[in-house]
Amino acid sequence: MSKATTISLIIIIVIISSYNIEATELQLLSRSLLQKSPRDVANTPRGLVLATGGALALVGPGDSDGYYTFIPLDGEPYSLSTRGNIVYAAAMGKGLVTVDLGDPDGPAVKNTWACDQATQCCVSDETLLLYDIKKGLVLFDITDPLSPSFLSRVPAAGRPSDMVCVDNMPIIVYPDRAVRMKVDREMTLIEDSTIDPGQPIIASSAGGGVLFLILADGTVLALAPASPVTEGLTLDLPGSSKAIDISVIDISASGGEGLIMLDSGAILPFTFEGTRIDIGKKITAGYADHEDVPLVRMPLSSRLRGRKESARFPGTSLAAGSDRFVTFDPKEGFWIYDTRTPGNAEFNGFIGTKGYAIDLVASKGYLYLANGRDGVRTGKIRDDGSIDWCGHIQTHVARDLAVSDNILILADGGDGLKTYDISDPRAPEYLGHMESPFFLCSIVTSGDYAFVAGGLGGAEIVDISDPRKPRLVWRDKFSEVRGIFADEERFYLSDGFAGFKIFEFDGKQPTLLASIDTPGWNSDMFADGRYLYMGEGGYGIAVVDISDPSDPVITGKVNFPSIAREIHYLDGTLFTASNKNGLNAIDVSDPRAPFVSANFPSVDDGRGVFADSRFVYFASGAGGVYIFRYQK
Repeated sequence: MSKATTISLIIIIVIISSYNIEATELQLLSRSLLQKSPRDVANTPRGLVLATGGALALVGPGDSDGYYTFIPLDGEPYSLSTRGNIVYAAAMGKGLVTVDLGDPDGPAVKNTWACDQATQCCVSDETLLLYDIKKGLVLFDITDPLSPSFLSRVPAAGRPSDMVCVDNMPIIVYPDRAVRMKVDREMTLIEDSTIDPGQPIIASSAGGGVLFLILADGTVLALAPASPVTEGLTLDLPGSSKAIDISVIDISASGGEGLIMLDSGAILPFTFEGTRIDIGKKITAGYADHEDVPLVRMPLSSRLRGRKESARFPGTSLAAGSDRFVTFDPKEGFWIYDTRTPGNAEFNGFIGTKGYAIDLVASKGYLYLANGRDGVRTGKIRDDGSIDWCGHIQTHVARDLAVSDNILILADGGDGLKTYDISDPRAPEYLGHMESPFFLCSIVTSGDYAFVAGGLGGAEIVDISDPRKPRLVWRDKFSEVRGIFADEERFYLSDGFAGFKIFEFDGKQPTLLASIDTPGWNSDMFADGRYLYMGEGGYGIAVVDISDPSDPVITGKVNFPSIAREIHYLDGTLFTASNKNGLNAIDVSDPRAPFVSANFPSVDDGRGVFADSRFVYFASGAGGVYIFRYQK
């Protein structure tokens, strides 16, 4: 090679490298929303930490009215333990996760020790004990609290329901007994002794040198595990009350205070020194300025409306903090109370967790989310890709939605089609309703019409020109319609294993133009100009030339091992929400050779996807909402 040629090549390389060439990627900008069953609550100097779904929430001392800081985890935290401002989470699907609440940039995950089925953890001085269904009991050294290091592992004698620590003695609570453990010189866990209360244990807590057990008959047993005497003291509860949960605030080496929740919904404070227990009077709950506080123990239709106080608290579990406590219920969420006024608990806010992010759409700077039993959530989309959740509509079971100008049209499962005025997105106004014999699960709009998928029932076309009076235009039965799409002249539906169908629609009655038989369970489709993109169940995506809609021709396919529940096309890229595969970006610029250009695995079931010129929005069931920037 000549010197001149070499110099030319160098110049070309320098010129090429000067361009900002980046690989195709989905860049995660934010995650939000607590979803799924509440699991645990921990008290830290920075505030209360709530565990549920695929995330944690930090409720700071000054937070109220349901405000919290979202801390995403790639797993479902079942149990929390703390050491100052460090939180350890036993997260199913992930392992032992260490979170630093004292990070100046905000709460951050600092360390993860992988184990797929972690459910319990507790801190004992300089060690941490973790239970994993497969691995058993695992001991860690937390001398460096942000970097737990593995010490040893032993089998577990069953599946623990809780793990607590009394005077640095780990206690494994099983459904029928509590086992005291100790760490030997080889830093291995060994069994010390067993506490057998004679009946099943339904809840436990510890602090101030005392172990508290709630038994199946509703009695509370207090023991001092460090003492050679294992017989405990049974607490006297008022009347015929039965305890269902207990939480201790450890304030000294030999005593403390705590709360007992009764089956009546009442909460009793208590103090203790050793096993001498003093139970106080029932705490009164104040609901000033909160007109609608759901009570789980009452019928779902019942509400506290305008009531100033009550001795009855919602929820089935509780956790106490220094000046607040939390009651929670696995089907509803967390209720937070301020206890700085003696004898009174002022309601501080509700954080609902019954949502399941199913589908979403962005319009005019706002994101609208169909969130299952939680209804519809509205959020302002910030420039950095984060969401300020600012509006809510409680509905039956929000499955899908579409926005047409300032009207939101909702497919509300078995409760039909509903319309709302969203001129003010923070305060949507209900307009109209149309019943349906189908379970409405997907919806799109075109002009004055809404096209609705009705699951195992069929499909509908609804005239929404007067949103206060939606009017049925057409309804027909099919095998299983989960996806539907429409443009100015045609609409398309996926009919389960019966294939895809293309209809012409003139505003009166649709005419079937073509059917496309495919091998998979047909889930969704999206049309753009000449091409139709079809989700073929576990067979991936097919690209179809519909320049002649009566004679569609499949031009290319791409496979991936998951069902594309929803698809959305934008500028040569098809985005798919896949139930076991997260979010996929598929390059369809060459319709003969589509390929997966980027993938991002999600915590839970990928359900819905929407894309615009700013971001890609992804609904992930219990995993909440993800927002991405797509770099092509």
